[in-house]
Amino acid sequence: MSHTSSWTWKDGKAPGPQTARAGETWILHLPLMGTGPAPLIDWMEVPPGLIVTPLPGDGLSFAIRLQADLSGIQTLRYRRAGEPRADELLLKILPALSSQPASVPEAFPDSASPAASPSVATPRSGPQIQGRRLDPSAGQAASIPTPADIQGRSGHPSVPPVSRSTEATDAQSRPPAASSPEVSVSASVPRLDPDREYEIQVHRQGVRIPQLTSPLTPHNSLLVGKFSASRAVFPDIDLRHHFADGRAEALCSRRQARIYWSHGHIQLLNIGKSPITLPDGRVLPTDQAYAWTPGEDVVLPGGLSLRLAILAY
Repeated sequence: MSHTSSWTWKDGKAPGPQTARAGETWILHLPLMGTGPAPLIDWMEVPPGLIVTPLPGDGLSFAIRLQADLSGIQTLRYRRAGEPRADELLLKILPALSSQPASVPEAFPDSASPAASPSVATPRSGPQIQGRRLDPSAGQAASIPTPADIQGRSGHPSVPPVSRSTEATDAQSRPPAASSPEVSVSASVPRLDPDREYEIQVHRQGVRIPQLTSPLTPHNSLLVGKFSASRAVFPDIDLRHHFADGRAEALCSRRQARIYWSHGHIQLLNIGKSPITLPDGRVLPTDQAYAWTPGEDVVLPGGLSLRLAILAY
């Protein structure tokens, strides 16, 4: 039986015009607020040359891959479950910074099927939607889908955000972080061995919290944050009650970070409201990602730190 969703837009209206750059992957978060499970988002019209991939965890974030030859104004239409009308998103696409087409991420290196890496050079007709969100309320794991987990309407598996090096000229001409996340991957950061075992550790004032240790595998992602039944937030690493005090805990978002494999690196994506402090003292703003090196510590809002550890054989 259909019903009207109790979720509403954070500022009272749907997102206005957005800006992204051709040849890149743009992260869109729909700013909805409400109680209970977030509404399902059905993408009804997606222009050729764009591929929409739900990001696992919150159900309201999406990676949109844009082919390098796109430009101009595009219109995307989507419907929230329970709402009688569709919403429109106007997307202004800036020209690509390079003449080379965007590379396809190595989302499933063990898959031999060519469907796991569709070519971005050939536009397709109709909506290009790879998978739907995973629903935590139904007991599904909040992880990056594998080919067996979830299939899109075109029959291809979901793909995590694309990693790319960021040059100084790119940073100057890039739109604000809210509409185009920056992924820090320098040439000096070595690719990691996916056959090794990695884990995420949580520390408070230099002391490890053993019960919060969580392994990370190439086909899964980890949500870091604070459990909330009313907001349907079920983090893999639940930081509740582990901060120094309540004031410090309030600084950390319910959905603060997502950790996943991409292009041979382990990425830390800040999806919280406040920045994360990197090992060299720089800050990682919202909607930007960092290529993590084993042994490095990052500091979350509120003072807890995360360490990427590689296990010895």
